[in-house]
Amino acid sequence: TVSTLRFFERLAEAKITKVINISSAAVYGNGSYTNNKVIRPLKPVNKYGVSKLIVEGLVRELFPKGVSLRLFNVYGSAYRVKRANKSVIEVLQSLDPKKDTFHAFSKTNYTRDYVHVLDVCSAIELTIGKFYKPDDSHNPIIETNRNCSTYDIGTDKETSLIDVVTSIQPDIPIKQHHTPKGTIQRSSSWNIWSQVYLGWKPRYKFP
Repeated sequence: TVSTLRFFERLAEAKITKVINISSAAVYGNGSYTNNKVIRPLKPVNKYGVSKLIVEGLVRELFPKGVSLRLFNVYGSAYRVKRANKSVIEVLQSLDPKKDTFHAFSKTNYTRDYVHVLDVCSAIELTIGKFYKPDDSHNPIIETNRNCSTYDIGTDKETSLIDVVTSIQPDIPIKQHHTPKGTIQRSSSWNIWSQVYLGWKPRYKFP
């Protein structure tokens, strides 16, 4: 977070006004899943979410045309490469039910909103396109909030871990572990503003 803050401060000093900040659904904590989708509390439950919220605040303060994209649970094809930080979908896809065991938290009913990496790339491309329209004065991405716009990048679909497991590896053994403190229980996006102002809509849905 400190490095990011310093980087953004340098951009501001260089008079940069258009910035895309990749944020996270973690800023909501368990507040992304509420009956009121319009007004949702920003109550991160772990350090990662707190750090993302701090950076969003800095972007809002320093960049009059800054945008924060709150990514929900991103998945793609990382299971084909050696990478430590894989999504649960990619982990399951890489396992062999005949010899492997899937390790999960004791509460397998917690939920996530899974968004494909190609849809994330599309959202970023559309945001860049909005930045560089010939006439910024009629750019809805700027008019909606002069002090930084934020957009959920997710499918609006809540999927439980157990549903993910049964969809990908229905026969794999599951070993449950204690749920660590700071684990988000339920998570779901509300991408209506992404659709209206970015022209973005997810093409891939899981399962």
